[in-house]
Amino acid sequence: MARTRMVRMEVPSGEILDRLAAGDPPIPLADERRRLVVFRDVHFDTAGSELGRKGAVVRLRHHQDGRRTLMIDVREPRKDGPPLRHRAEAEVSESDTAAIFTGDSKPARLLRALVDPARLDVAFEMETMRRILRGRIGGEEGPGVELAYDTLTVRRGPLSGSLWEILITTAEGTSIGPIIRALEDEPGVRITLSEPPRRARDFLEEAEIVGLEREVRAAREVAVVAFRVGRIALFRGDGALRIPTGDGSGEAAARRVLDRRLSGQGGRVRLLGTNPGAPGRPALEVWLAEDAVPEPPVEGVAWLSLSEVLETVGSAGLRDRRTLAALEVVARSDLGTPERPSEEGTNGAGAEALELALPAPPSLDLPDKDLPPGHLLNAELSRMAFDERILVYAESEETPLLERVRFLSMFGARQDDFFMTRVAGFKDELSAGGKRLTLDGLTPQEQLDLIGIRGRQTLSRAQRLLRERLIPALAEEGIRLLRWTELEQEEKDFLVDHFATDVEAVLTPLAADASHPFPHIRNLRPAIAAVVRLPDAERGHFTAIELPGELPRFLPLPDGRGFVPLEELLVARLPELFSGLELQSAHLFRLTRSAKTQLDETLVGDVLQMV
Repeated sequence: MARTRMVRMEVPSGEILDRLAAGDPPIPLADERRRLVVFRDVHFDTAGSELGRKGAVVRLRHHQDGRRTLMIDVREPRKDGPPLRHRAEAEVSESDTAAIFTGDSKPARLLRALVDPARLDVAFEMETMRRILRGRIGGEEGPGVELAYDTLTVRRGPLSGSLWEILITTAEGTSIGPIIRALEDEPGVRITLSEPPRRARDFLEEAEIVGLEREVRAAREVAVVAFRVGRIALFRGDGALRIPTGDGSGEAAARRVLDRRLSGQGGRVRLLGTNPGAPGRPALEVWLAEDAVPEPPVEGVAWLSLSEVLETVGSAGLRDRRTLAALEVVARSDLGTPERPSEEGTNGAGAEALELALPAPPSLDLPDKDLPPGHLLNAELSRMAFDERILVYAESEETPLLERVRFLSMFGARQDDFFMTRVAGFKDELSAGGKRLTLDGLTPQEQLDLIGIRGRQTLSRAQRLLRERLIPALAEEGIRLLRWTELEQEEKDFLVDHFATDVEAVLTPLAADASHPFPHIRNLRPAIAAVVRLPDAERGHFTAIELPGELPRFLPLPDGRGFVPLEELLVARLPELFSGLELQSAHLFRLTRSAKTQLDETLVGDVLQMV
């Protein structure tokens, strides 16, 4: 039996597929024959999608003539070479699914060796309408080819949708390049390595996410940050300070909140950003009301310096969950990064202003174990405050210059560790739906908002220190850190001659598109994100390039006193690396990955093997 070759091509819409199926073949074919086939596939998996994670597919197909076939496809990964594939398919006659799975067919036996059939349930259904075109390439005696124009309708519960693809089947060794090129001339039609079950799972997962996002957006709330002369309005109530919020979405909802709390005073209103929803909390739109001056003054309003508020967020009087969510948006906006001299640091002024704005707390005469959560210190803020002490040494003019650079590096390493361990833990708990409170009474989402606010403030402070003080101070001592555009031509030629070949020899560009998932970038490894485009193409393609660890992070110039970051040379050489492509943009980024590892002792017998 001759071996066959199959190529799948993804089609972006049903209209394009209908036009291709009804029109002429991509290339002239002899002995054309067309027919229509329909069938329905029911895919099974466990509640935890164990088969899908193993790369296994269990499918019961209902044919249009009443036949049913059971198929199981298992792929076993190998270190060297492509995965081993175990596939079994047979016609079944049993009346119900349970009897089919416990029957004596080859796929049923393979299934029982893989999983207990009693644990299986319907994962999704896929209805296929296949329009088949058969013919011969190059004349009556040429090799045969089959083009199947498939419309796939995927269903799971209330979710449903359509996928479209073209399946090209021919004998192995037959050239189908002209067919592929002709189909690729159609907009959005391209080869895909994903088979229908994988595409169906991805489609349903995305549909579920979109549905959840739609539900969250439908229940949005708005927060209004009244801002004037560097101060924001916070409202007193129940021993705390809050940013005013209300139900709804859009400018009209923001103005209703403004009218209710500040008598409608406020000149310009604009959207500052959105804090995404979390379990039990809808998304929060944060609107900025500039130059809000209520006349007469509104009772119960405290106008506090924005920088003081951001420095003291998380204290007992400033931890309302909606206020934290709103301030997280403020912190990542341009409003939240005022250009203040970094030597001011955290001098306690913010805490004093906050205490004056709040009523005196009631006296407490309780055992330590009965203290309210708001009277306990936040462990993560304590850790961040400790790290800020390292930053203070880097800011101090009394510290020797190179020691200041070293302290700043230590601060950065401490921040990496904090986000890899502590922040990753809260993200894991949030994604798992956990609602466990911290010792001081914050939910995982509130804790992440709090860390986001304080972390951005501290990071901005460290970046200003490096940019405005340390780099100029190093330059005064003859140590220059230069960008590519600041180099003389002979310095550029030196770097190209001495390092370009070594750099390009160890680079591995990693593409990402619909058929390639986002590439794996190693933890804390700087990388270049670039968008390249064919000269005649409309859309660009994303690619990521890790900076090679085999080369120094900063490349020395001939005088030994000037240094150029490795990414500057790499970006400058990208046009040569992607010869024939147009470089649209390039940016440096770095991923911080979770260092939290949970070992299942029932599955892992050797920790070293797990690592």
